[in-house]
Amino acid sequence: MTQCVAAALRLSLLCASTVAAISMSGCGVGTVAAPRIPIASIHGRVHGGPNPIQGGSVILWETQTSATSSYGSAALQLATATTDEGGYFEFDNTGSGAYTCTIGEFAYITVTGGLTGSNAANPNSIQMAAIGPCIDLGNASDQNNTEIFLSELSTAAAAYSLGRFIAIDENSGAGPGMQLVNVGAPLNNNAATPACTGSGATLACTAAGLGHAFANAANLVDAVEFDGVLPSGLAYTAPPSNTQASVPQALLNTLGDIQQACVNTSGGVSGDNSACGNLFKYSKPASKAAPTDTLQAMINVAQNPTTQVANLFQLSTPRNFFTPALTAAPSDFSLAIAYSGTTYEGIPTSFVYPYSLTLDYADNVYVLLADKSSPSYTALAGITANGTSLFSSGESRTYILPVGLATDTLGNVWSTNNGTRHGTLALLDYVAATGLLQTVYFVTPAPYALAIDKSNNVWYTSDVTGQQDVFELSQATGYLPVSFASPPAQTVGPPYGIAIDAGQNVWFVDDTASGTTGLAGVFPNTGSVAAPAYADAAVTASLPSGQYASVGIAIDGSGNGWAGSHDSLSKFTSSQTSGVITSIAETKTVSGSSSAPHSVEVDGAGSVWASATAGSGSIAYSVAGATAIKLSPCYAPAGAQTCATGTQDNRSLQIDSAGSVWVAASGAGYVLQLIGTAAPTWPQLSLGQPGVEPQ
Repeated sequence: MTQCVAAALRLSLLCASTVAAISMSGCGVGTVAAPRIPIASIHGRVHGGPNPIQGGSVILWETQTSATSSYGSAALQLATATTDEGGYFEFDNTGSGAYTCTIGEFAYITVTGGLTGSNAANPNSIQMAAIGPCIDLGNASDQNNTEIFLSELSTAAAAYSLGRFIAIDENSGAGPGMQLVNVGAPLNNNAATPACTGSGATLACTAAGLGHAFANAANLVDAVEFDGVLPSGLAYTAPPSNTQASVPQALLNTLGDIQQACVNTSGGVSGDNSACGNLFKYSKPASKAAPTDTLQAMINVAQNPTTQVANLFQLSTPRNFFTPALTAAPSDFSLAIAYSGTTYEGIPTSFVYPYSLTLDYADNVYVLLADKSSPSYTALAGITANGTSLFSSGESRTYILPVGLATDTLGNVWSTNNGTRHGTLALLDYVAATGLLQTVYFVTPAPYALAIDKSNNVWYTSDVTGQQDVFELSQATGYLPVSFASPPAQTVGPPYGIAIDAGQNVWFVDDTASGTTGLAGVFPNTGSVAAPAYADAAVTASLPSGQYASVGIAIDGSGNGWAGSHDSLSKFTSSQTSGVITSIAETKTVSGSSSAPHSVEVDGAGSVWASATAGSGSIAYSVAGATAIKLSPCYAPAGAQTCATGTQDNRSLQIDSAGSVWVAASGAGYVLQLIGTAAPTWPQLSLGQPGVEPQ
């Protein structure tokens, strides 16, 4: 199946015959234990910058994903070793020392404690490297051993990619410098091959966030090789999965230098003015305890990228071992891989103007492409969760004003074609596996925003003034239009955002002229999830005074609506009678979200995200405060020592099951993958679990 394309490169997910062999572990099917596979020899080196770490405690781990697993649940220790004076280690896998790894699980390695040079052992140092699927270890031969290079760079890659799946046990009872690092995920976020069954109320899906997080780490740093050659240990300039992309190498090197300030010492505690103490002080999140090890410090930086940026950067400047490094502090420590295109069957496709994007249940990313905001052509491209190409469709010069994009659970990708300027009004139905356009549904009036519900019915809005707000095409009748007794009618301006909550209520937000207050509305489901009914008119509520240019709307895990307007986010809660929404009210305003937020989404931790179409092109999110946190992710190209951050016209944003935030940075010609800041989220909006973390 198409998702098996994600098997590219060495950190592939398990598909096809492997899935048939394991059938039980990581897919939520059956109870028979998955088979274990013998592991060939593993060698490696551990460095703190230029210095080998001597006497470090090395542990090879295996994730454990059962029906009772959770994020950061206890992992299994497979083997232990101690680094020698050169930082070298080897796991004995002969005779009584032989060990195995469970097919369907993932392996990683940590090094705690140890010393560099004449320092005393550092109990606060934790180095980590993400290895990948257990089967990759088993495929290595005695002649082609697995080789690992652990350093501050591999640790940064693991912290950003896997931080949401990590729990560090500082009180393991094993003594200083012997922390336990657990990586785990719930069973529903560790599927080897993600899948969905059922429809409507019976729809059930699995996600692959844990595997995709490991694949993200492999795209950042060359830390693991399976051919008997020691990896370089360096940050990549381009991810192995996609040569038409750039990794912010200088930012990763700066993160390495920040850690090195602590690693190459005898340790410390927050507030003691030591290098470690300063690292822990400056990486302390608000309202949480200061970290006590370098790995947790990096996880905190990844998840709180605007905290103490200047002070953290200063820790890196005396120790510029990892080069090229940033020559000036970035605006924040958010990290993004910038995809400028993809290559399918040897033919490159450039992301000249990525108009919008959407995800499916397997974290595959579908991108509507154009040449400019008023395009002369459109195309569709698909990439996997780690940027590997799925397909690239040919250009269309017929349907040339794309707007909305969404996926269903039947293997289709839908888009709206707003032809008010070009004479063609259509909903386009593409095959998700190939990107081929299979059906065109001509509709009126002009379709704009797009959403699909749990029963695969297609909903869209119109941007024609004075018309009905919301329309539906029924999947059960071959996508014929649905007539409503009291259709939702336009009251202020054209609705430019639409979203469907878990109860299958249809939310929308109206755009208005500058300076005129907009509104949010709900078309209530008067039936059930299994059999929705929409006989009542929409209920609406005004946005705060002066809030206009309303485009994006999203639903959080509690069923609240979040509307983007002008430069703020507004939270709307609903009142219900007998389970039917009867009114909504604006209950919170988050200011400074962005300039004209075009896309709004909520992650699995309840953070509300918005992308800007004007101004600096920042990406903003809000956890609980009244003011949004703005990010300008660093996507420095190869060799650059300053971050390129000034994206413009960020039209579309969604979040995947590993916590990556995918952004169509239209004006910059990139699809950005922000790694580490968001929480894992059910990726496909039509799954009916918006703003919910897979469990």
